[in-house]
Formats: sequence, structure tokens, C-alpha cells
Amino acid sequence: MKEPVTPSHTKARKRSPLLKGVLLLAIAGVIASVSTALLTQQGAEVAVTDPGVSADSTTAPAPVNETALALAEVSDEISDESSDKPAAERSGDANVDPPVAALGATDLENNEEEPDELNPNITQIKPGDTVKVSKIPGTIYLRSQNDPDDLIWERLPTYSTYLQVAPPVHQSVKLRFDEGATRGKHLYFQVARSDKRFYMRLRWKDATQDIKSTVDDFRDGVAVQYALKGVDTSYMMGSGAEHPVNIWYWRADQNNIENLAAGGYGSTMLLTKQTVSGDSAYVTQSKATDNAWHVVMSRPLKAKDEHEVNFNRAQVPVAFALWQGSDQERDGNKRVSHTWILLDTGYAAKTKK
Repeated sequence: MKEPVTPSHTKARKRSPLLKGVLLLAIAGVIASVSTALLTQQGAEVAVTDPGVSADSTTAPAPVNETALALAEVSDEISDESSDKPAAERSGDANVDPPVAALGATDLENNEEEPDELNPNITQIKPGDTVKVSKIPGTIYLRSQNDPDDLIWERLPTYSTYLQVAPPVHQSVKLRFDEGATRGKHLYFQVARSDKRFYMRLRWKDATQDIKSTVDDFRDGVAVQYALKGVDTSYMMGSGAEHPVNIWYWRADQNNIENLAAGGYGSTMLLTKQTVSGDSAYVTQSKATDNAWHVVMSRPLKAKDEHEVNFNRAQVPVAFALWQGSDQERDGNKRVSHTWILLDTGYAAKTKK
């Protein structure tokens, strides 16, 4: 693709950084002089004003200052030149802090989360909220079945949910908590379906890429959990054989998806039919705190096992879990969404739940 040609009038207005600095210094000096003169004049006018005149009486407009108008025009020209820069370049022109009032206490602790959380294009999802599943037209094809950075994801809504530290299933688990793992984290997700497949794309910030599992090293991981029945199912891995859950679990050391089922703590099992597939990408940025994992999981719409989630119903309860290896997270030491988020599949409400 050819780069766009900059219009000639735009080129004519560009100046070197040295010239800008000289102009700004000159402007500052002249403004100071003009301000001093105006204040002196104003003081003289106040001295001769009749004290009996009220403050809200109509007075003659101040004379137009031609020098100030000229300075304003030069200043506007420099500002216009700055606005011609791409957004990525303009962001470095001033070190502006985000509005503190818009951030929660936890966000301030996790500064790497702030830019995305202030993005108006990302919808914040709370426990119990409903998210509509996007529909991918049959004429749209991904570059590969589970491409985590396909262009289609830039056109679908992005949601954010807050993951809290999972409650320990046993008191001894508390001994394994590192300081980093005691803070929550934001998980960004997109959910879509085509005529044949169901897709879940996940993204989260992670300064380190942990892809090994040893005695002292722990892998990164993420899981999506679906209630096979209703919201009365426990979001902490199901409520026994009558209210089980289907879990899609991605692990960074193998870059694959495990199709699991569970009916409570200690009951997780690998399903015979591994119908879920996926792929991932670890995206690095200039700041390590902006590095992120992108993971896509997908499965044919039709379930092939009694413990696989059925997407042919109006609502599907979903929950998330995240393991960050650099924080020594593994097993039950993880971050989780608090209770269920409801997926609106787009199917008729009368469809069997």
C-alpha cells in the first residue's frame, strides 16, 4: 500500500524543532510584555473609576490588541502543525496523567491497566451482565481457523471483566500466594459465532511470557468455563454431577486447548472428544507492562459430548480464570471472574436451555 501524500499546504507549515523553540520563547516574551502593559493600564483605569459605579454596570469594550492577535495566529499555526502528527507521535508531546476520578483503587495499583480501562470502545462488564454474541457472516473467513490477530477482531465489540483472586479451597493455599497474585486483573474478551463455529478471543496484559513448567517456573494460562445448565450452578467449577461445567483451558507451555468437565473441586476430567482448538500470540510493546497475550478458542456449534456446552440455547452462563506464571500462580491459586456473565447467543428464547 502506498503511503498517503502530504498536501503541499501542510508541508509548508512544518518547521524544525529548533525554530519552534525560538518562536515559543519569543511568544512568551512578548506575551509577558503585553500582559504587564495591560495590567498597568487596567490599574490606571481602576484608579480613576467613579467608586459609585456598580460592578455590573455596562462598560466600553477594551481596545483590540493587534500584537496579541498576531501572537495568537502564530500559536494556532504551531498547534495545527502538532495536530497534523499521527496520534502515536502526539501522545509524546505532553505527559498527561489520566483522570484519577475515573479509576478505581485497584486500577491505580495496576497502572498498566489504565489506558484500556479508559477506552470508550471497551464495554465494562460486571457479574450478572449480559453480553451479546457477535455474528460472523458466512462470507467472512479468518486467515486461519483460530488466528488471534485476524482483522475481524478489530471489527467486533470488546468487553472487559475484572478478575479477583480465587478464594483458597484449603487454608494451606494461602501460603503460596505471592504479593503480585493478591491483586485483581482485567481480562478483555470477544465472543462470536459463525454458521458453523463458536469463537472466544481473550486478551490480557502480562509483562512476562511464561511458557515453562518446572519445579520453580509456572506457565501462563487462561480458562473459559460454561455452565451446562442454569445460573444456579456454582461458578467455582460446578455443583456436583447434576450441575456440571464445561471448561476450555489454554496452557502456554503447550499452546493447546484442553476440553474439560467438572462437577466441583477435585472432579476435573479430560473429555474423550477433544473438539476445542485454538491458537495464541504473545505481543510485545516498547513498555514491558503493555505486553499482552492474545488467545483464541473455538469449537463447532454442535456439541458432541454430554459434558460439552450446548450453544443452541438463548443464554449460556460463562466465567473466566487466569493464571500468571510470574506471580507463581498454578492450580487453585488463580484469578477468577466473580459469578456468571450471560452470553446472549441470538437464538430464540423458547429454545431449550
